[in-house]
Amino acid sequence: MIKVFLSHSSAQKQLVEDVANELGWDFAILDKFDFESGRKIIDEINNALDKVSVFVFFVSHESLNSDWCKAELANIRDLIDEGKCLFCAFNVDDKVDINSTLIKPWLRQYITNYYNNPKTLARVIQRRVTELIWDKHPDLQPHFVGREKEFSNMMSLLYEHRGDKSRGVIVSGIRHIGRKRFLQELMVSKMNNRLHPSYCPFDVSLRDTDSLDSLIKQLNSFVSLYSKNELDKNLIDVSNHKDIAIELINAIIDEHELIRVDDDGCIVNKNGYVEDWFLDVINHPSLHPKVSIFIASTCSMNAKSVREQKVLRHLQLLPMSKTELKILFNMYASSKQVGCDDVTVDELISDLSGYPEQIFAAIDVLKEFGLPALKQDLPNIKKMFEDDVVALLNEFKEDAKAYQLLLLLAKFEYINYYQLSSLFDDSELNNILDKFSRFAIYECFGKYRENLRLNRVLADYIDRNKLPLDKIYQDRLDKYTKDLLEQTDDEILTLAEDLFRSKKMLSDKRFKVSTEAILPSIALKVIVEQYRAGEYEEVIDLAKRILYDGNRHDYESLKRSVRYWLCLAYCKKGDDCRLELEKEIKYFKDYSYTKYFILGYFERNTGNYPRAQSFYEKALNAAKGYMHKHTSKAAHELVITLMKQGNYIDAFEWAKQNYDRDKTNVYHIEAYFRCYVKSSYPDRDILKELIKAMKNSYDANKDVIVETFEAEYLFYVDKKPAEAINKLKNTLRTMSGPCLNYTAETLYSICKKQKILQSYSEAVKNAPNYVEDSRYVFE
Repeated sequence: MIKVFLSHSSAQKQLVEDVANELGWDFAILDKFDFESGRKIIDEINNALDKVSVFVFFVSHESLNSDWCKAELANIRDLIDEGKCLFCAFNVDDKVDINSTLIKPWLRQYITNYYNNPKTLARVIQRRVTELIWDKHPDLQPHFVGREKEFSNMMSLLYEHRGDKSRGVIVSGIRHIGRKRFLQELMVSKMNNRLHPSYCPFDVSLRDTDSLDSLIKQLNSFVSLYSKNELDKNLIDVSNHKDIAIELINAIIDEHELIRVDDDGCIVNKNGYVEDWFLDVINHPSLHPKVSIFIASTCSMNAKSVREQKVLRHLQLLPMSKTELKILFNMYASSKQVGCDDVTVDELISDLSGYPEQIFAAIDVLKEFGLPALKQDLPNIKKMFEDDVVALLNEFKEDAKAYQLLLLLAKFEYINYYQLSSLFDDSELNNILDKFSRFAIYECFGKYRENLRLNRVLADYIDRNKLPLDKIYQDRLDKYTKDLLEQTDDEILTLAEDLFRSKKMLSDKRFKVSTEAILPSIALKVIVEQYRAGEYEEVIDLAKRILYDGNRHDYESLKRSVRYWLCLAYCKKGDDCRLELEKEIKYFKDYSYTKYFILGYFERNTGNYPRAQSFYEKALNAAKGYMHKHTSKAAHELVITLMKQGNYIDAFEWAKQNYDRDKTNVYHIEAYFRCYVKSSYPDRDILKELIKAMKNSYDANKDVIVETFEAEYLFYVDKKPAEAINKLKNTLRTMSGPCLNYTAETLYSICKKQKILQSYSEAVKNAPNYVEDSRYVFE
């Protein structure tokens, strides 16, 4: 293990102990903890020096005059000259004269600028250690090949617009396309050759339910300008947010650090516009005039936004060419000492889609299991980087512990590694996480990359399908939550713990959180979770508090998001909330797609399907040119309204289009099957594939849906009405869940065609778990 020796005077004892705490005591050698009592201290020092890889000297007036420090420097000098030990010297005393005769010439060349922040010192030391490791083990270095045209374009954007004072870079593209790797190469090799290839920026992670306060909390965790209580107090006044963010960014720049943001719809929204709060920060005259913020965005800026934003440089990444993939394959295979002939490489490359991570995953399989196993696994590798969530879950379904870890990770916005290890107390944790990383299942971010965040698509899928934890892990999570809510010392909480606790307190009625103390982004996260849980009254209450209680000057984009979920909750409540909805919908007059979608959703929930259809068609017409993923909800809703009106022909075209674009979405599977099975000449194999896809899904109601699918197949395809009716009656009698509405609707339709509606009425009376919903009248 690499050891770091911290040489210092007792006058700087507290500072150096704080540095050692940040580094970890298995990593740092410090006399207070490592030197055995009862032995000569000089012998202990010499013994320790023989084991160190990095010697750190904390320069102060006292250390320069310390006999112990002088002896340590003398003893380590030969090892430094022979290249056996890396040497760092940090000035931790602002009164030290760098030209003092106390500082020998050889030492002077190593001394850095003045530092007094233990976190910063620890990070710089860790960086030096990483550089040492990389220099000794070149095979650990990541491989970046190709993208020369994109780099050339970006450098042109940066240097041809010097008069506009570039301050930020946005690289957009689909996940796994290599956005963060591209930014890493841009930062290290293209823009700033002073950085070592191992340099890791401050990594921030933002999602569409985050806002400026989320960014501030993560930035403060890097430089600790504020204690937790100080920051929480300052964040109560939203008008402070911009100034705090600028102060933190400038402090990070002053420490010669860079910021990389993994942005999933927070800074660049789904419409291609940069949010106002970020523009206010990035354009502020007090912000350091340097390119220091690098954003990997899932959403691309639109042409209008690119033209208007003078300090941001935007580039969209497309999948790599086959030539670039082949070069990357050969380089990475060589570093892993894996051989592969050109014909085989070409064959493998032809099956991949242009994602760099596919190459790394393929070669990892090749090295561990061989070529036959890789060829067999290649379809899975291809799928897992195309957001095939079911394939990802199936990969780990047979490993009970790995599967439970996935479900546990989905319970958190993000989680600190040490939190996770307390909840998942298992010796296999690191091995499972290593395997997860190969499948890009989670990302790491934070000052020391200590925070883990589950892949967004996977987390949403688990949440949407309400996949349950085993009792042992649910009990641990419940106890952890209880202990966290009872914690009274806020200062000891990590950033991840604080976020989890804040969300639980806001959603728990036992805690009377004042409106002024609610951070907007946390409120939005809780609102979304409550809506998905069907807690519509709670959504309405919290949303109204955010929008109308007190004089809070939040950014309009966040208010709009809160208001959107408030409107959806009103839609779920139906006619009782018609007047409230009419009031709130006025705020979306400039957002045609959203306005028409909400109006359609209200009419659909109140059973007025023709009006719902009209609004959904207007929404989709207003959204022409949007990416499908941003309009799929309206397209699916249109399918439902068309089916409710018996128009399966038009519904079929939309349902097929939705399914073809996202074959893992159970809503699209269900809609496509229901339309297709009623068509004139359905393909039996396609219908059976749809039944199989639903059966293999993780939807909580899949058993009811599959039984109903099979009954419809019996009636419409096999022409066996009696068997179909008996199957539906049995499903109604023996099963439960909201999807029994689908079963009842199907039975009603078949009985009506057979002119035996009395049979339907009797079946419903004998269905103990079926509750007829007045919004679903089967006529």
